[in-house]
Amino acid sequence: MTLQEPDQPARVVVPDWLINAGAIAWRVVAAVALAGVIVLIATELFTVTASALLAVIMAATFSPFVIGLRNRGWSRTAAAGLVTVVAVLLVLGTLALITLALAPYVPEVASRVQDGIATIRQELAAASIPQQTIDAAEGASAQVEAAIGAAIGTLVERVAMVATIGLFALFLTFFFLQDGDKAWGWAFQATTGRARE
Repeated sequence: MTLQEPDQPARVVVPDWLINAGAIAWRVVAAVALAGVIVLIATELFTVTASALLAVIMAATFSPFVIGLRNRGWSRTAAAGLVTVVAVLLVLGTLALITLALAPYVPEVASRVQDGIATIRQELAAASIPQQTIDAAEGASAQVEAAIGAAIGTLVERVAMVATIGLFALFLTFFFLQDGDKAWGWAFQATTGRARE
C-alpha cells in the first residue's frame, strides 16, 4: 500500500465554473421567489399598495415645494400641511372638472337605453310576432336592465375603492412630505461609500 505524497495536487472533482454557476442559480431562484411573494402580498393588499404608490408619487412631485418652504423658515409640519392641502385641492379640482364634463351624459345614456327597450317592446307588441319571440325579447330586455343595474353597482363599488385609496394616500402623503427625508436617510444609514451613492 502506497501513500500519496503530500505535495501532490488533489484531483478536482467539480470545476470552479460549475460551483460559480450553482451559486448564482440559487441566488436567482431566491430573488425570483422573493419577488413572487412581494407581488402576491401587493395584489392581496391592493388598496394599501395603490395608496402607498400614489402617496410616494405625490410626495416626490410636491417635495421641492416643501423643501422651499422649509428653507424659508417654515416648520416641517406647516410646510407639509400647506403643500398637502394645495395638492388635494389640485386633485379635487381636476376630478371635479372631469365629473362636470361627464356627469350630464350619464342620465341621458341611461334614459336612452330604457327608451330603446320600451320602443322594442312596443314594436314587438304591435307586430304579429309569435308569443315565444315576444317572451324571449322581454327576457333579453330584463337581462339588459339587470346588467345595467349590476354595472351601476360595480361603478359605485369602484368609486368607493378609489375614494378609500385617495384618502389613505392623502394621509400618507402628508407624512412622506413631513418626514420623508428622515426616512430615506434612515433606510440608507447602513450603506457606505459607493453603495450609498
